[in-house]
Amino acid sequence: MKLDSNLIGTWVQQQKGTEIEFGKEGIFYRVGNDAGSYSVSETGKIKFISEGEVNTVTYKVDGDTLVIGEQTFKKKK
Repeated sequence: MKLDSNLIGTWVQQQKGTEIEFGKEGIFYRVGNDAGSYSVSETGKIKFISEGEVNTVTYKVDGDTLVIGEQTFKKKK
């Protein structure tokens, strides 16, 4: 499993205010609840595994901005 250290931390989705947190152990959380696991590929994609479902989408980290698919997040301070 490959992780991107730039993802580690809590991010706030700009339109809805939803929080997602990426842990260094490959677990992601939504609103403080364990939501599943994640890993990244070298082609700029992130794979989420949650409740038996696998979803792979593009992502990009640029400073304190994270774009996952069509959603934009800002790093929580």
